[in-house]
Amino acid sequence: MSDKKGSNSYATTVVILLLWTMAGTGCETVHYPIAYAKDYPSVQQRNLDKPAVVLQVEDAIPEEEFKKAQDFLGEDTQSFLWDIFFPVTKTAIYSADQPRNQLVSAVLQEQFSAAGLPALDLSGQKPGQFGEGAREALSLSVRIKKLKVSTSLSTLVPLLIVTFVRFDDEQVDVVLDCQVTQPGNPTPLWKGTVSGKAESEELKKMERTARAKVNDSNAWMVHEAIDRAVRDFVNQSQVVQVSVRLRNETFAKAMKTAQDTEAGGNLRAALSQYGRAYRVAGDGKQSLAVIQTVAEAVRKLPNRPELPEDARRYGVQAASLVQNKKYTEAISTYDQALDVAPWWPEGHFNRALLAAQESRFAEAITSMKSYLALAANGSDARAAQDKVYEWELKAK
Repeated sequence: MSDKKGSNSYATTVVILLLWTMAGTGCETVHYPIAYAKDYPSVQQRNLDKPAVVLQVEDAIPEEEFKKAQDFLGEDTQSFLWDIFFPVTKTAIYSADQPRNQLVSAVLQEQFSAAGLPALDLSGQKPGQFGEGAREALSLSVRIKKLKVSTSLSTLVPLLIVTFVRFDDEQVDVVLDCQVTQPGNPTPLWKGTVSGKAESEELKKMERTARAKVNDSNAWMVHEAIDRAVRDFVNQSQVVQVSVRLRNETFAKAMKTAQDTEAGGNLRAALSQYGRAYRVAGDGKQSLAVIQTVAEAVRKLPNRPELPEDARRYGVQAASLVQNKKYTEAISTYDQALDVAPWWPEGHFNRALLAAQESRFAEAITSMKSYLALAANGSDARAAQDKVYEWELKAK
């Protein structure tokens, strides 16, 4: 019975202190900017022509204070000091160094990238505003329902005429509404709500070496809470497995169509269809398989097929981008050219060198192997193969 009375007395004291504090004149507001990008830099999103997943992240938190600022992460009482004359309240306001939807999008891209699935954030854009390759990707719609930093009561110290209450156990809560759809099918493949939470108390329990790597505890909690919600979504929706299966099915269908056309004797039409298979290839292994098949088809023709005008245009534009040292954009433009004409050996060669320039060695290897498949007897085949050996070491 005494424990119950003590508990009730404790709760009553807290309520009285809160009411008294709200009526008091002493108030201190402290702003806590969370330097999220310093510890968790945003993914450098390339202009992907062949994304596996297209993201649409919408900030849908209903509270008015969150609607006013896209980087706001919550406001809460952190502590107060009370005596019989003067109550003082300390309020904490938390904000990130980037909008909330970017925080969530960055973690989603991290997760998909780790699974080998390129993700493209097209938040705020209409479906018609992105390229042909993205039309074949899974669509993931995410609505942020909660992303908030808050504190909980940790210490109550009563003295003779002074009571100090501190709220220093911080936590971050995240709630996301997610929906996955397949191109051409309005019925969701998966729909549901996921959540994640991270608490400052967890840091105290971490090993010293791991804890030492955390520069900003609030940034760590924000990332960890979002990451846990995203992992919950990935596990429940099986989106990685579904995406891989659909891409493999699309690739196999495109290859069979092209091979059937080639078997029928129409080699030039087959080359065009192999171009579609190259566009939907899910990884370097599939891309190289297409090129090796294309190389065999090209050798059956009396003359090497001419470069289509669209491919030539993209090639010229890519060369111009290289001159201006816009290497990432140049790679993307060469991709567009090769989607039209995957049998163009020089395009693969130039793309390989650019990818290596950007330290994208796995891509560089695939592109150079594609060049060698198409120009096995070229004068620089030996030097090209040696480049592959060099990049294999750097790709490890």
